[in-house]
Amino acid sequence: MRRQTVILTATGALLGIPCGFFFVRLITETVSDNVDFPTYVSPLSVALCVLGTFAVSLLVDAILSRRTAKIDMVSALKSIE
Repeated sequence: MRRQTVILTATGALLGIPCGFFFVRLITETVSDNVDFPTYVSPLSVALCVLGTFAVSLLVDAILSRRTAKIDMVSALKSIE
């Protein structure tokens, strides 16, 4: 389970970082007429966000994997609900 979580989180980070830079640029160009603020995003803040995302993802995986391991799959498939 953890390998799948790590792969999905890494894929999301690799796709999300370029999309995030695109949206930051789009928003700052749209709002730049009214508000003046710097558009620089430091590599440290990107790295901290990626590490935080991995930490939360692994924490949720650890909590849910224990809960899903307790489910009896045969009786869950037999359930009418």
